[in-house]
Amino acid sequence: MAGSKTVRIVEVGPRDGLQNIKTVVDTSTKLELIQRLQDAGLQNVEITSVVSPKAIPQLADCRKILSAPVVKRWQQTNGTLRMPVLVPNTKGLRIALEHGVREVAVFVSATEGFSRANINCTVDESLERAKQVASVASAAGVLVRGYVSCIFADPFDGPTPLPAVSRAVRSLLDMGCYEVSLGDTLGVGTPPDVRRLLEYLKAQNIHTERLAGHFHDTYGQALANVWTAYECGLRTFDSSVGGLGGCPFAPGAKGNVATEDVVYLFQQAGVDTGVDLQQVVDIGVWISQALAKPNDSRAGAALASKSKISSKKSSKITDRPKEALEWSILEQSDNVVVRRAGGNGNIVLNKPRNGNTLTFPMISEIIQAFKSFESDASISRVLISANGKFFCTGMDLSQAAQAVGRGGDASSKLFQALTDLFELIDNSPKVTVACMQGPAFGEQRDGISRLFKTMMEPGSDAVHGIAEFQQKPLPRINAHRSFHFGADERIWDLSNYIHYIISPCPKTVDNINMAEPAESSTTRPERSPESRSPPATAGIKRIRQACTSCRQKKIKCSGDRPRCINCRRVMQRCQYEPYSAVSASLSGNSTALLLGLTKDVITTDLLQRISMIESKLAQLSDRESQEFSSAAFNEANLPMEDHNTVEEQPQLQSNAQEDVLGVPGLVNQSSPNMSTWRSGSSQSQTFSTFPPDSVTQSLVDTFFQWCHNQPYSYFHEGSFRQKLADGQLSKCVLLAVLASSLRFSEHEYYRDNRSNAIEAYAREAWLSVLGDHMTVEDSCHLEVAQATNILAIIDFTAGRTSSAWLKIGMAIRIAQDLQLMKEPSETLPLVEQEERRRSFWSIYLLDKLVSLGKHRHFAILDEDCHVRLPCDELTFRSGGWGQNVTLRRLLDWSTDVGVESGFPVAILASSVLARCTRRLLHDRNTDETPPWDSKSEFASITSLLLLVESRLQVDQHPIRNVVDTYRLDDGVIDHPAIGHVIFARTVFHVCYCLLYHPFLVREQVRRVKCQVPSSFMRLASQKSYEHARDLVNLLHDAEAVGCHLGASFYAYSACLAGSILSLHMHTEKDTEKDTESQRYLELLSATQDSISILEGMAKFWDHASKIHHRLLTFHANAYLFDSLLDTQLKSVIDPGWERSLWSMVDYGEMCRESSLSIPSPKIPAPSDSPSFPDLELESEQMLDLGLDVQQISQIDDNLMNFDTPNIKYLLELASGGG
Repeated sequence: MAGSKTVRIVEVGPRDGLQNIKTVVDTSTKLELIQRLQDAGLQNVEITSVVSPKAIPQLADCRKILSAPVVKRWQQTNGTLRMPVLVPNTKGLRIALEHGVREVAVFVSATEGFSRANINCTVDESLERAKQVASVASAAGVLVRGYVSCIFADPFDGPTPLPAVSRAVRSLLDMGCYEVSLGDTLGVGTPPDVRRLLEYLKAQNIHTERLAGHFHDTYGQALANVWTAYECGLRTFDSSVGGLGGCPFAPGAKGNVATEDVVYLFQQAGVDTGVDLQQVVDIGVWISQALAKPNDSRAGAALASKSKISSKKSSKITDRPKEALEWSILEQSDNVVVRRAGGNGNIVLNKPRNGNTLTFPMISEIIQAFKSFESDASISRVLISANGKFFCTGMDLSQAAQAVGRGGDASSKLFQALTDLFELIDNSPKVTVACMQGPAFGEQRDGISRLFKTMMEPGSDAVHGIAEFQQKPLPRINAHRSFHFGADERIWDLSNYIHYIISPCPKTVDNINMAEPAESSTTRPERSPESRSPPATAGIKRIRQACTSCRQKKIKCSGDRPRCINCRRVMQRCQYEPYSAVSASLSGNSTALLLGLTKDVITTDLLQRISMIESKLAQLSDRESQEFSSAAFNEANLPMEDHNTVEEQPQLQSNAQEDVLGVPGLVNQSSPNMSTWRSGSSQSQTFSTFPPDSVTQSLVDTFFQWCHNQPYSYFHEGSFRQKLADGQLSKCVLLAVLASSLRFSEHEYYRDNRSNAIEAYAREAWLSVLGDHMTVEDSCHLEVAQATNILAIIDFTAGRTSSAWLKIGMAIRIAQDLQLMKEPSETLPLVEQEERRRSFWSIYLLDKLVSLGKHRHFAILDEDCHVRLPCDELTFRSGGWGQNVTLRRLLDWSTDVGVESGFPVAILASSVLARCTRRLLHDRNTDETPPWDSKSEFASITSLLLLVESRLQVDQHPIRNVVDTYRLDDGVIDHPAIGHVIFARTVFHVCYCLLYHPFLVREQVRRVKCQVPSSFMRLASQKSYEHARDLVNLLHDAEAVGCHLGASFYAYSACLAGSILSLHMHTEKDTEKDTESQRYLELLSATQDSISILEGMAKFWDHASKIHHRLLTFHANAYLFDSLLDTQLKSVIDPGWERSLWSMVDYGEMCRESSLSIPSPKIPAPSDSPSFPDLELESEQMLDLGLDVQQISQIDDNLMNFDTPNIKYLLELASGGG
């Protein structure tokens, strides 16, 4: 046998190769991989493993693989094809047998450490499991193959003794395995190690004919080990196409030896494998691309490259495949990146955080880079592209605007630079391409950037300023020329203007086939004089005589200045627009909007006159409020006022730093403190104006990263940004968004005044809701409901629960008035339909969450909700249509909707939470049915929670594994997409925590007029502990892997779970007396985690800080409530303590009050009662925990780890007379 010139290769890629891939691979891809491998001549393919999805999520589709028609056909018709399936136990074997599997594989570890880590049992136990599998399989006529892992080393135990390997191999052979594969799991073996092991096994009468080699390539020794094993007599080898593989339980282990490398090795040595090498190489290239990973086969990569070169030589240029260009960076700065690839030059706009807004330095660097490409004869094509989501969202013209506002001339700097850039591009002999991966100037992908539409022609004189803009006609884009660059399309030459494409791919520049054009230069036709004639201009319109308020109310205005008759009668401020109200469609970045760069162009003289008029009007006005300087709302919006000051007449000062702008459609009227406000002095900011545009954009970015889907979802991001750029957002909704996102922003503009800014923006947003919409008939629309709901969240978490309650009620009534609980009209755009659905369900969620209290009942009933549930996040982002079901159908067990995560299940869990709230908090004295009765509401809720559990698949998919499926291509977590998954699981555990809360269970059974089963009380105690622990672990694990805990509700959840754990911990301490017991340490760790979660959330949420302090106080006094876990229900709770316990489950009270009032016990507690576990708390956290002096004196000094804070606390008591 040793001299045989044939070897058998067992392909393990579909199982062992894919199991460690983080991104879930489609079942269809796996089946295609198996088919391709068989077509290449591989007759031994391990196709899958019947293992728990919780252990290896990648193999969760094992049943789909085994039941696929093509697999069934292979098993039934191909006698030579062997498709072993790995099974860990008899349960997995039964599943395999049910699907007609003809060969299975069992595995054991030669070492104890890896065995425990991998399958959670000892080596002896794993051998016993394998023996049971082999026995049943043999009786069913199924072949059994064995694996022994860690033959050279264990990641936990170190080097593996040779006798340990021999024992495992011998045991597998004795139990009936026809062959045993020796696995170097860590890939640490070398050829001498292989030779030594095989010689040892031969000495133990274990012959190589019944052995196979399974080598990993962590240290590049796999192929050498294969050849050494071949020389020692092995003729069977496991390998994986493309070098796929690795072990999830062996840190650092790389993939299996590549099939391509093994086939190439034996082919060159004259050994027959029966495998088509070129087909295997092609498979390796294909699967590597499908998995977006490098091809780890050295031979495969080399042969594939050689094949491509050969193919290129035999193909025409027009048939060449489009290959990614190899770019080399020439220059790089914060503004642009300049790079080249062959004859192609590339200028990359490098300000993604600012939407690639053009600034003067950026324009200068673009010009410089373009000139360098102009002078380089080897460059024939220049591409202009951008990093980030947006190609170019506008131009930063603020400096020029200030100059114009002060009476200066901006043309010498701004427009000269802009003219130079456009003329340089327009007159260049190089082909120029604008590669646009996303919206430009706020427009959709099918609208070319206005920056590159508005090509300027050289002027007749040396001046290029605003007046020059008036004479520049817009080029007419030929509608018959394609804007999309497909596989067989060429880049169109747009004659006198730049050449451009719009690509659906963000990596356009890298993927374009840059075949050199037939001519390196383009002859440009002469421009006719007619092309320079200015367009027809509209006549100048008169300034509107009606004030803003009268126009809103559609009533006749007297036009009296400074206040009209109507405004004087109702005692309200009167606003006149001090500019020509030219109707224009505003678009682009809002900084550009501040200049009013509309379709009707503005002259310098007009700007100066408007600025002078503004100053005069400001002096005549009897109001002090600052006009908003943002294009985010229309001309009917009112300015913000500082309601904390008496009305005065502001005196405008002439200051070099003053920013006075006046443009059609917008007003920015400066007040005396404008210079300090603009200078960024945090001490003088009153936040009575909109922030600068760059700050607004930053806050919008923060909103969609931190607030969107946490759990509320109102806006389609692309649509929202478009409206912001076009000036179509209502003032109330934009201010609400800014206020909501500010808590997560670290922008320097707000410095230490973040809280003040949140309050100011929220206040003005609410005044806009009342003044701009509530006082006008039929003025409430979707954005008003959205803004009101957002403001309710801000109020509720700030402790203003009554105000929040009113706002929620208003949001609900607006939603009902807009018929949001019904399906939207099909005539609406798909994005708008989905926004209506999501806005309604966000209002629904808030209604349920804030009702977690005794005296606040929810207003929306499930039976009134006829609108379908939201679609998935990816469909929503793309603006596509997603079919989903109603809440009523999702509550039905018989409905198979395939919903496993996301917004729909979050709503389902919240619906069950509402039933828990109604049962446990709202109707405490109405239901006398025992909770253990199958007809009780308690049992009904438990059944619904099982439904939620089946939808969520909590046990099958731990959150750490789920998060990996929500990572983007660059490995970054898609926070908006994962947000609802974490929230739904959190609400699920909160429901159980409430249902089995020790205090609430006691309240339920207290009114039952029958004997309480002690088993029910034990079950309730265990369930409360398990779900409190799981809830804290969920939040802790999600945060540990990088998820945002942005939802305000997580603070309530952490406190609820933490208080339950604290009760159990104190009870455990009293009963066990062994503070080192595993359960006690688990409780201690989970309690610490709950406190740490609140501590982290307190950085962003005011209510989290209060709840954090409340939980610390409760934990310090939890020993007082240990009778809650008494299954005999002998003791009676003191009314004062009962009130304290109610406050620990009341969300509203948690947000209102940080202090927890716990009356002192009537009977002094034992000396060891108030002892505290060694929690890792910051020093200030132990202050003011609600302990009286007597309790403090009883604390054991040896158990206190916060001596200094308590000394400070006592001193404060003394100094305060307490």
